[in-house]
Amino acid sequence: MLDPVMNILGQKAEEMVNGALFLHNSMADTMIVSPQSYVNFIGSYKQVLSKIDSASGGQTKHLIAGLEKLQEAQTTVDKLSKEANQKQKILTVKQKEANEAMQKI
Repeated sequence: MLDPVMNILGQKAEEMVNGALFLHNSMADTMIVSPQSYVNFIGSYKQVLSKIDSASGGQTKHLIAGLEKLQEAQTTVDKLSKEANQKQKILTVKQKEANEAMQKI
């Protein structure tokens, strides 16, 4: 459920976890903090991320799908370019042969 959000966060996810730990530890100075309070904090954070994901209206999935299509198109263009370059070389050779044949006539 949160995979698209976590994919976008990527390297920032570790920073966010460290931030959550910092917040949790800093609360120990002002209130009693137990392992259960940390689990509750993480649960609340998960709910917030879920709401962000659902509020995006699938934009994340749509953008990821669009990016994949662009990458496929790039691969296809690269392949076609290589084929066109090879055919251009063959055409140049054939054109030269044709010109030489015309000179003989």
